[in-house]
Amino acid sequence: MEVHNLERETIAQIVACNLIGNYWLGNFSPDGSLIVRYIGRSLRCIRKRLFSHAYNGEFEAFIWRPAETVREAYMIECREYHLCDNLTNKDHPNAPRRLPYSCPYCEHCNKANRGDA
Repeated sequence: MEVHNLERETIAQIVACNLIGNYWLGNFSPDGSLIVRYIGRSLRCIRKRLFSHAYNGEFEAFIWRPAETVREAYMIECREYHLCDNLTNKDHPNAPRRLPYSCPYCEHCNKANRGDA
């Protein structure tokens, strides 16, 4: 996945309206890759969500990908949350409203902590 500047103009050029999906925010490393500091998803319009982050000015770069379903977007966010260190979003991703999804990675972590894995 390509790393982009988190700027309104860039977002408008490469992210279509009304797509659901996931995004990774952070800063550029010296080699141009992304140092991930925030994991997110949008279940309505990822473009608007990225615009909001660009306006806040906390991060300088992003990566994004569309998702086919709400469940896919949630599962990707959970997986990435468990894989990435030093995130600024400390709270575990919430399941989408009124949907009975649970994080499979938490269950795995819970079994490992109990010695069941």
